[in-house]
Amino acid sequence: MIGASKSSAIRRFKWLEQKLAKDDNIRTQYHDFLREYVALDHMAPVQDDGENISKVCYLPHHPIVKESSSTTELVEDEGILFPNASTAIKKNVYVDDLIAGANSIEAAIQLRGELSNLLQKGGFRFRKWCSNALPVLADLPPELLGTQHSMKFDPEESIKTLGIRWEPEADVFRFDVAVTVPNQRPTKRTILSAIAQLYDPLGVISPVVVSAKILMQNLWLLALGWDDGVSPDLGRKWNKFCEQLPALSSFRIERCAFAPDFLSAELHCFADASELAYGACIYALSETVDKRVHVCLLASKSIVAPLKPLTIPRLELCAALLTSRLYVKIIRSLEMEIEGCFFWSDSTIVLQWMKAPPRTWKTFVANRISEIQATTVGSRWQHVSGRENPADMISRGVFAEELINSELWKRGPKWLREDKSTWQVQILPETKFTVEELEVNKNAILTTQIALPESIFVRFSSYRTLLNVVAYCFRFYRNSRGKEQRISGNVLTVAELQNAKMALVKLAQAETFPDDLRRLKKGFTVSTKSSLRLLCPFLDDKGMIRVGGRFRLVDAPYDVKHQLVLPGFQPFTKLLLAHVHLKLLHGGKAMTLSVRDARTVDDVAKQQQDGMRSPRRHPFVVILMAPSSPAASVRWNASSFTSR
Repeated sequence: MIGASKSSAIRRFKWLEQKLAKDDNIRTQYHDFLREYVALDHMAPVQDDGENISKVCYLPHHPIVKESSSTTELVEDEGILFPNASTAIKKNVYVDDLIAGANSIEAAIQLRGELSNLLQKGGFRFRKWCSNALPVLADLPPELLGTQHSMKFDPEESIKTLGIRWEPEADVFRFDVAVTVPNQRPTKRTILSAIAQLYDPLGVISPVVVSAKILMQNLWLLALGWDDGVSPDLGRKWNKFCEQLPALSSFRIERCAFAPDFLSAELHCFADASELAYGACIYALSETVDKRVHVCLLASKSIVAPLKPLTIPRLELCAALLTSRLYVKIIRSLEMEIEGCFFWSDSTIVLQWMKAPPRTWKTFVANRISEIQATTVGSRWQHVSGRENPADMISRGVFAEELINSELWKRGPKWLREDKSTWQVQILPETKFTVEELEVNKNAILTTQIALPESIFVRFSSYRTLLNVVAYCFRFYRNSRGKEQRISGNVLTVAELQNAKMALVKLAQAETFPDDLRRLKKGFTVSTKSSLRLLCPFLDDKGMIRVGGRFRLVDAPYDVKHQLVLPGFQPFTKLLLAHVHLKLLHGGKAMTLSVRDARTVDDVAKQQQDGMRSPRRHPFVVILMAPSSPAASVRWNASSFTSR
């Protein structure tokens, strides 16, 4: 009953009080911690009125103290006198177990002595000593042994180390599988609980484990409750899988993956994939002085194919990436000199991808090829047939009996154990893959024809000079026709300057907005892709583009409400802005654009489109042109188009 938890909690509380009474430091810290919780309103006293006691649960509380590791401190203080033991403790201690080794019996005895002497300085004592060489344990008392005795091995004896069974006499790993076929209909809970018992940190039984992973993926797709029975089809597959698991108890693999007194060592990494899963396996190849070659499985890794469908070449690429990552972990763990590393795949497309820079391919392929090339730099990727690829067993999954009898899985392809001169390295066939199959990154080439601006815009470096020249040209044209009264004199009238400005604006608009002008002249609106669409442009009675929209409702002169539009990159516009800038005595961009004669499309668009954000590139300048004036002279102010 929940209410009965109070008496148990009180007993634990009294025990805690007795424990804290023995350690003033911990008691003080614990009391301070509880006071802080009360002050922060994280906890409060409970008023026990005796009602609803059956609905209350009392949880005992106690301090948890994580002090720095005593063995680590000991190594830092005394480790200089015991270099071998110091290194072993720093790198090979897992919780309260230490697993280390040496290349000879003498070195192992020395390491054992250093470890014992170092730990004794801190008041510690190693127990449960085990070794595959009896001389290492010869002088140890029985109470410190992890085996039955130090004089001989028991053939049936095994030691459990980090979840794996180790037989010291044969120096091999084995697996004890306790998964049994349930009598009742399997459920999601029972299946996942059984799969969790398949502990394989090195991946030496990956081809069997991956079958369980595939079943697990199918189980999740059914969206069942934890205690719901699975479908009959999945139930039959699960029962068949469980029936063959006990055979794994006869599977053995060497603990030491390298030959004794080897002269050189290599790593051979294999990758493969299928629609169900992909995986990687790495083998250690060592050669002795007398040219004997020893090959042994070192580690493997399996991953179930994602639910999102991928092409087989992409899955093969994922397998190659997994292989390169597993290779990096092994290299860091071995901490030994490896003379050569070879990578093998049966996918010709993946090997083709490896030969080119990552930027050649599409993003998915490019990202993975980039990492593979970076982690396996200096190594060779070569082709191997599917029949001789041990990773094929991971990609398809196998039963325990097939795994136990497979020399391909334990020792790799047969030719690895032969002289390298006899290796039948397959040359990639000249396969013609399509661009789609290779997933080549198609580079888009954009061509554009740059139209040079009208020569009159680039002939003059001053806006005032350009305006005057155009105005004099119009006067000459008017006087040459002889139909109207000739105009003479050295001073240009306001009307002449205004006509010149309008002509220059029309010329600049026609040069920059030909499509918009064409649509507006036909009575249509500008295209949705037009850069002027936010201005709601229209043509005035003189055929010039002006700003439209809600500005028409403003109580202001026509030229203020409907300003003329000029492109910001046009030479004429640049001359105009430079002229205003000089008139403002180099006041800067903000001041130049603040005058009412020079405003950007962004500014106008923001006033017309509530909440709309336009790019702050100032692509076009909206110019307020002064109305025509009959006055005979003009005086220029800071705003170049305002006449007074």
